[in-house]
Amino acid sequence: MFAIKSNTNYAVRAICNEEGVGGDCFGPGEVEATYIAGADPKTIALNGTVKPELAIRKAIEYGYAIHLDSYEEIEIVERIAAEVKPKEKVRIAVRLKVIPEDFFNDFEPDAYPFPNFIGAMKWIKFGLLKEEAKKIVNRVKEIDAFEFYGFHTHLGRFSKQPEGWDALYREYARNVIEISRECGVQPFQIDLGGGWPREREPECRSVENMMNPNTIEDYAAIVCKGMLEEFNKEGFEIPQLWLEPGRYIAGNIGTLLTSVYVVKDDQEMDYTYTMVDASTYLATLVESQESKNPVLPANKMTQPLVEKTTEIAGPICIPSIWESGARMPALEPKDVLAIMDVGHYAESQASQFNSLPRPATVLVKDGEAELIKRAETVEDVFATQILPERFKKAKAELEKQRKA
Repeated sequence: MFAIKSNTNYAVRAICNEEGVGGDCFGPGEVEATYIAGADPKTIALNGTVKPELAIRKAIEYGYAIHLDSYEEIEIVERIAAEVKPKEKVRIAVRLKVIPEDFFNDFEPDAYPFPNFIGAMKWIKFGLLKEEAKKIVNRVKEIDAFEFYGFHTHLGRFSKQPEGWDALYREYARNVIEISRECGVQPFQIDLGGGWPREREPECRSVENMMNPNTIEDYAAIVCKGMLEEFNKEGFEIPQLWLEPGRYIAGNIGTLLTSVYVVKDDQEMDYTYTMVDASTYLATLVESQESKNPVLPANKMTQPLVEKTTEIAGPICIPSIWESGARMPALEPKDVLAIMDVGHYAESQASQFNSLPRPATVLVKDGEAELIKRAETVEDVFATQILPERFKKAKAELEKQRKA
């Protein structure tokens, strides 16, 4: 279930289609992008605490499942279903908030600087605890337009520790069993969400700890073993497992190429800044989550490193530091640096701060390159803005006065 929020490029979604991958969507834009790229609707779900009516309408029209995140959504989805496809059922799942308190009470995540992790998880806006979820399931059963088909949970990338994932999904299995039995339902599927740690992980906020000793197979083994034990000891029919990797699929596939603008060597202050033309706002996790993405000298990979370290900085009016204290070969203007592991959230979160146009995206396979998103122009940056007529008249009058 590729989480398209991690990379909204049509071509990436189309590759997922070729591989038989389903999908997770938030909002009307992601619903539409998933549809345009040709995904199988039976494998797609609409998530989110706030689902605009347009997103719900499109999801029902395309045949996507809808994962409810509040009791109040039921009436909205039922009304829209009656308008869009009155003779067809909408597949409905319920999003749970799963908190294994015994494990998380003294837990320290490596991806988020939360001093009180369990407190943050309890207050997070996503999902519902068991009693509220039971109310929703019972109401969904009463609505002819709905087909209850499962549960969903998601806790974003929080740790590399397999023990944390084991604790999370054992608790999830116990919640599913309790809710299902009290409500008299059997889920077809349970969605595990995403957040799966990769084997090279800049978002752990540490260059030293970037490499993860655990593989996705390791996490699959411990999670499936734990959930099967919980289901089997209760004699619960085993549902399908769905999961929503986003950064795991897209994260390491993306490389941002940036050119050196100038090497600013201040002898008096004894520092060197390598100024490049790519802003850290093109990969906002560097700013918002202290992601430590490796920076490599793309056109000088075999040249010796110089002794003096350098700050690699973007062109915007904040520090915009890609790497502090970097060891590089002797760099010159127009040299190319490769910023690694930006395939996730760079496409979907990139900003035009300082009115800088965003770059093109190229898909590379077997030595061949295809343009899959053109570079923006300055005109693109301002394309949605409208200057009222009164300001245009004032501007014209000023220009007339200047000429006079």
